[in-house]
Amino acid sequence: MGRREEFREAMAGGRILLADGAWGTELQKLGLDTGDCPEAWNVDRPDEIRKLTRAYAEAGADLLMTNTFGGNRFRLRALEHHGKVAAYNRAGAAIAREVADAHGKWVAASVGPTGELIEPRGLASRRQMYEAFREQLEALKAGGVDAVMVETMSDPEEMRVAAQAAKDLELYCFATMTFNPGPDGYRTYTGVTVAEAAQALNECAADAAGTNCGTGLADMIHVVRQMRPLTRKPLLVQANAGLPQTVNGKLVYGDKPAHMAALLPDLIAAGAQVVGGCCGTTPEHVKAFRAVADALNAQRGPSA
Repeated sequence: MGRREEFREAMAGGRILLADGAWGTELQKLGLDTGDCPEAWNVDRPDEIRKLTRAYAEAGADLLMTNTFGGNRFRLRALEHHGKVAAYNRAGAAIAREVADAHGKWVAASVGPTGELIEPRGLASRRQMYEAFREQLEALKAGGVDAVMVETMSDPEEMRVAAQAAKDLELYCFATMTFNPGPDGYRTYTGVTVAEAAQALNECAADAAGTNCGTGLADMIHVVRQMRPLTRKPLLVQANAGLPQTVNGKLVYGDKPAHMAALLPDLIAAGAQVVGGCCGTTPEHVKAFRAVADALNAQRGPSA
């Protein structure tokens, strides 16, 4: 059985799995400046990417992400990295694959939004959007990923297009949307409610659904409680380490590993199967999550 098939089997078995933590905020600690292209590090500074991937593997993540969140043609063109889609994505996937194989882990391709909107709300046609995601995903598949994480989406149409591109390439696909609390409940920045997002996630080509980024794990629990009755798909949650504050000119995320780990049982009880971290989380957060996930899996027994 290949790694991709093993991953599908693990998901079908219902066991709680761990994704890794933040990439952007961790790379900033290593010297990534605002306005730099993170994906370029897959080629220019691969040892740094390998080191962070290894740290997450050793912390206990089952699913290692690729450093390819903004690796689509729209975003790379805006950063003046024209023509680098294939090189950056394939290199990012290959690094994660190398570490995953050495530690018995799986690889999930990080695929974020393009920064564009589909007509008539924006200037990109549906075909242009599909071709951009397809180009990125072909390189990621060639690099050896086991699954795709279409993440931090706010527009259901863009999410649907990305998920369809993953399905067409026969890759297991998670699709997650980002919500923030407001006076009338949780919505994406484009105004989509949790119920509307859940319907789109349920109807799209993705194998699993969920939410990431946002304001912190406590809010994620409320989102999952609303989403769980509306879809039968497995749910993934990757929460920020709270809301950032500016300290000495730098953004600092305050939710510590122990605090976030203490909330995991409630998150799992709400219906999440795969959990991990987003902005501000670290290998230490994943290590704390690992202990909780192991205890919960033990309570569920060998069938989980």
